[in-house]
Amino acid sequence: MIGWVFMVAAGVFLGCSSEGGGGGGDADIDTDVDSDVDTDVDTDIDSDTDTDTDTGTGTGTGTGTGTGTADLDIPDPGAGLDCEDVEPNDGPNDAVPCGIVEIDFGGSGALYPTFPTTIGGDDTEDWYVFRTAADVNSLHQFVCWNGAGPVANLLDFTLFEVTGGGTGMEEVVTYDTFDPGCENPDMEDIPVVGDTVYLLAIYSVDDEGQYSA
Repeated sequence: MIGWVFMVAAGVFLGCSSEGGGGGGDADIDTDVDSDVDTDVDTDIDSDTDTDTDTGTGTGTGTGTGTGTADLDIPDPGAGLDCEDVEPNDGPNDAVPCGIVEIDFGGSGALYPTFPTTIGGDDTEDWYVFRTAADVNSLHQFVCWNGAGPVANLLDFTLFEVTGGGTGMEEVVTYDTFDPGCENPDMEDIPVVGDTVYLLAIYSVDDEGQYSA
């Protein structure tokens, strides 16, 4: 009888030890859960980092501006002074070569395209390219409409300096008043640099006809 009781007690003790082993099973479960959570968080952070990197590389579209500049191929003005309104001369790449502008009076020079010069209608722009002589430091450039009527602002013009050996240009001055006859009619001096290439762009704002410059 005593031996039986001892065996039952031993069984109870072993059962308690077995439940204690079950507690070790709970510790395993906690470890698995922590490991899963850490893995998920790390994966999300990595994904966000990849997305940021991709977005950064997408900002390279600004190089399109450089391509536009590279499209400029302004003609050399040549050495003579023969400046006819030969079409097409509707942009800087088609500018008429007009040679070298020398001092003509008052210590300055000007470009005088050979008359007749016409503009208007489908021909909205005329471009000319020239080089200043070494001693020219100003231009008294003007453009006048022949037979101007009551319509205001018939013509505008802009002077550009050619840069980069014909691959670039920078605006020097623009005349766009509402005078119905001329731009810069008083022929005020425009400061320029000697032995430098320039573009003269003449724009038809309204009407069609002949002009002098």
